[in-house]
Amino acid sequence: MFYHGRIGPDNEPSKARRWLRKEVADAPHLHAVTGRFTRESDDSPASLVEKLKRNYAFFSRMTYDEIVNLMRWCERKHFPAGAVIFEKGNPSEDFFLIVFGQVAVRVGEKELARLGPGECFGEMGVLEEAPRNATVTATQDTLVLCIEGGLLTGENPTLGYKILAQVAKQLSERLRKMNDLLKKIRS
Repeated sequence: MFYHGRIGPDNEPSKARRWLRKEVADAPHLHAVTGRFTRESDDSPASLVEKLKRNYAFFSRMTYDEIVNLMRWCERKHFPAGAVIFEKGNPSEDFFLIVFGQVAVRVGEKELARLGPGECFGEMGVLEEAPRNATVTATQDTLVLCIEGGLLTGENPTLGYKILAQVAKQLSERLRKMNDLLKKIRS
């Protein structure tokens, strides 16, 4: 698991870089060559962060240190195929970013969406401070970053803003797809 502590004002960028170097050496899942965080690479921490920025739009506008700090605040969670990540009605305290794998979003037996690497889910409940409105299940082996809702308004407002901007972008893209689908159905 990632370190869950917050980064205080005394933690300058060099400390974040040292932490990531140690985490890469110690963590079994921190590499993004194949879209998975794995250990199988000789890449430097800087190279790993660049791959995150390049391969995941979610990280594209974040600085090196912001990505490292976000990784420190997040918990990695692994779900095998068929595992329920959360159920409709559960409390919404955090949301998830898919690192690898795929999830299905369902209400009852109706599948509403399938989401894959780089996509967020669970964000609506966090933003609305409301219970989950759907059940999400891993459809294949899936690794997610669990992002606490408090991070959005916490100690690093710039990072919170960048996270919210990416969440808003994904929500807008989903809304646009649904609008296009409704137009097709009506015509």
